[in-house]
Amino acid sequence: MRTVAEHLAACLEIARAAAPLDVVLLDAVGCVLAEDVVADIDLPAVDLAGLDGYAVAAAAVADAAVGNPATLKVMDAVRAGDMRPTRLVPGAAILIDSGAPLPLGADAVVPWTETDRGESKVQVRAAVTAGENVRRRAEDVRAGVTVLPQGSRISARQIALLAGIGRHRVKVHPAPRVVIISVGDELVEPDGAREAGDVFDANGHALACAVTDAGGQAFRVAAVPDELGALAETIEDQLVRADVLITTGGLSVGQGDTVKDVLTPLGTVRFDSVAMSPGRQLGVGTIEDTPIFCLPGDPVSAQIAFETFIRPVLRQIAGWQDLHRASVPATLASGWHSPARKRQFVPVHLSGSPARGYTAEPTAQPGTLVCWRWLGRTRSLSSPKTPKPSSPATRCTVCCSMLESRFPTAIDHLGRLLRPGGRRFPWPVVLTESGVSERGLARGPRAVTLRPIRAGDESAWRRLRLADDARLAPWEATLPPDSPDALGSFRDYARVQNRLARRGEAMPFALEVDGAFAGQVSVSSIRWGALECASVGYWIGAPWEGRGVMTLAIAMVLDHLLGNRVGLHRVEIDVRPSNARSLAVCRRLGLRAEGVRRGLMHINGQWADHVTFAVVAEDAPAGGFVGRLGQM
Repeated sequence: MRTVAEHLAACLEIARAAAPLDVVLLDAVGCVLAEDVVADIDLPAVDLAGLDGYAVAAAAVADAAVGNPATLKVMDAVRAGDMRPTRLVPGAAILIDSGAPLPLGADAVVPWTETDRGESKVQVRAAVTAGENVRRRAEDVRAGVTVLPQGSRISARQIALLAGIGRHRVKVHPAPRVVIISVGDELVEPDGAREAGDVFDANGHALACAVTDAGGQAFRVAAVPDELGALAETIEDQLVRADVLITTGGLSVGQGDTVKDVLTPLGTVRFDSVAMSPGRQLGVGTIEDTPIFCLPGDPVSAQIAFETFIRPVLRQIAGWQDLHRASVPATLASGWHSPARKRQFVPVHLSGSPARGYTAEPTAQPGTLVCWRWLGRTRSLSSPKTPKPSSPATRCTVCCSMLESRFPTAIDHLGRLLRPGGRRFPWPVVLTESGVSERGLARGPRAVTLRPIRAGDESAWRRLRLADDARLAPWEATLPPDSPDALGSFRDYARVQNRLARRGEAMPFALEVDGAFAGQVSVSSIRWGALECASVGYWIGAPWEGRGVMTLAIAMVLDHLLGNRVGLHRVEIDVRPSNARSLAVCRRLGLRAEGVRRGLMHINGQWADHVTFAVVAEDAPAGGFVGRLGQM
């Protein structure tokens, strides 16, 4: 029997991102960019009027007021798109439309509402400052700047930007074409006549909508009877237009179920029992290099299997970075008995907020196999990993996947959190000496700061690395020289890390001690799904070694990641078994050693073993990891 994680890995393994296509803008809507889009022009191309009014020299109306208007001669009128060379003379004004080029000599625009709207002469009743009501050249976009990074989803806003910089075509990952085939003699269309024993085909319609919601292009086939020839012919016919095939039904061991018999000679398809509830037997494989996924016929089981396994596949094919729905940890209002050694999916309603935490309330009786109420009322799915006693006093924590969200979650905003310049950008994080007791640090600095890596850090980075190379080199992961990911300089490292941060895949921190660059902490390998997980790596310069700085820095990062700011569920740190200082840091913070990963990293030309330390949000101390240091 496969675990949920093993089956998901098998599904993702056979699906690769679609080859990029060069398409016109209208065909790019809903797709994911397969290239960085760099602006060729400035926007605006020249200084423009920000509203309708009069272009003036700000100095000419500096003393204007309602009781003391400034009178100017109106010498010309400039309309939007009028590129005639126009110059403002002293003591004059030029009538101007919103979006029209600003005349030479003018540095501000007086709104219509602050004048008498004169045509030959105008009285200005309010002063303006230089630059007021003016859109400066390149204020929106500067030539040579990447305006849309690879991996961005194209919607109306992105189309406006692309058209604005003159792009007519872009390279995108096309939406996968998905064919849905419902199997069963008993299935009829919802608008057809129903006889005794007939069942309306709910799965075909529901899965087609789910595919569209996931960003795919759905093609629904009318229900196919349980006949070997009919099903085989339908599958072979649909291969022409399918990037992905989905079948639903026909997976039981009862007489007349034909999916296994048909698919075995057509391709390489494996059928396994998956340790999940509801749902059990699922199929995954390929037919003529086309991925095919076989789902059960029960509507609830089919929907859960789609959400868990197929939706991530479709998003991977479409080029998305975040494959899974947003999910948050929540506390159950009451417990129940979960089936042993299975991952159970239960419909719940979530309430709460990132600051207060979330509470999950089941919307249907856990363990119900077919519950139509689930399909209409569910807002999220909880996934307990271990059996819980059915007791009103139970206060266990589960991971909830958000099917519908009426409130923002920390995970929803992770991409924006990591984007430089964003309002909720999570840097810098500063902890002063008041945040931890003297016992927390051996000889504590006054302030430890985590902030973004900057190009200006290069000189300090080089000084530290040159001085500490002999000490640091044996402990740091390196890549083979012929690796395409090998980095040759600090600028390469900073560029790559910040690009990953913009995509929501990494969080590169520079470490400062009392304002001086002291090392780096990198959060990477951010994964999604039932376990929102990240890996942490770090190094620190010799002047600060042994002073507890890195212990404090890692504690800050853990609080940052597992707390309300980012809200990940799990954090890992990999340490070489011979690195006594790093082992001590992990143990002091209370991280759990999970064993040795063989040949994890390439160190000094050799693959080296590493001990993996991990912590999950449920095990985080009540006062945070920094608070734990203060209590030691």
